[in-house]
Amino acid sequence: ASSSTVAGDVAPGTMRFTRRVKVTGTPVLGTVLTADPALAGLPEGTTFTYRWLRDGEAISRRTKSTYTVQSADLGHHVDVEVTASAPGYTSVSSTSATTALARSTSKVAVKATGGRRTATFSIHVTAPSVSPVSGRVSVTIGTVVHSVELTKGRATIRLVDLAKGSKQKVTVRYSGSDTTTTGSATTTVTIT
Repeated sequence: ASSSTVAGDVAPGTMRFTRRVKVTGTPVLGTVLTADPALAGLPEGTTFTYRWLRDGEAISRRTKSTYTVQSADLGHHVDVEVTASAPGYTSVSSTSATTALARSTSKVAVKATGGRRTATFSIHVTAPSVSPVSGRVSVTIGTVVHSVELTKGRATIRLVDLAKGSKQKVTVRYSGSDTTTTGSATTTVTIT
């Protein structure tokens, strides 16, 4: 007589990320972001699939471990979902914590003209893929600070009653916006 045994189904093993997946890199236009999954404790032979998200929605055809910030991302959060799979285990996913808003790098240009106890500053703020740039700029000269809102990326500020016959260092600061980084520029102006 012969006997045989039948093996029953084996339940899949469980695995988990030891920490939440991270995104490394700064979410600035043109910058490469990298998904950093938690590798510790995962079984040998684990493979990963990636899904980049914009405000929680999948970005079409973006399924690599790296992602380059695009103009469509400006003013939005870019995150990643990583799924780990291994033979004999149930797949597990982890989504990164919400990143800062993606922004374009601003550039501040200023032209300073000195007059009789006055100074006039023509300011232009630009940023790739953002037109026009919005937000506020401030001019600091000595202890005097004046702030105005940009109009189509430009602003003109005129300061009066300044110290006569002096050469002053001037700092212009741009506050940034949901789509642009902060920025600054320095120059000098001679008050007559």
